[in-house]
Amino acid sequence: MFYVTTGILDNTAVGDGRPTFTLNIRITNNGLVNDTVQIIGFYINGDTKVQYVSEIITLVPEGALNRSYYANLDAFEFQFMTIHNSMEISVWGKSANNNLNPAHRVLPSELNRIPL
Repeated sequence: MFYVTTGILDNTAVGDGRPTFTLNIRITNNGLVNDTVQIIGFYINGDTKVQYVSEIITLVPEGALNRSYYANLDAFEFQFMTIHNSMEISVWGKSANNNLNPAHRVLPSELNRIPL
């Protein structure tokens, strides 16, 4: 099993809005068999993490998917759990104008492992 996190991403408002309005997630299955990924999203409320996303998806070999989630929040974190280690996951923050936010870009090698 493979369990990783973006870590908590700060999204404090600047001027009239937040740097990231939506979070786009790209997942590909580079393995030889179907693999399942669980996506769990949290927003931070004070000192509490509150779950607001829970989705389980199965991808065929060489399959890919894009998901967009609401992220107009002070801070958020996404976690991913897969059965095999064949999934490649990247996370991309986008502004309200649909521009990429480099501060909320998390590449596969930048995801943090969560011990099981």
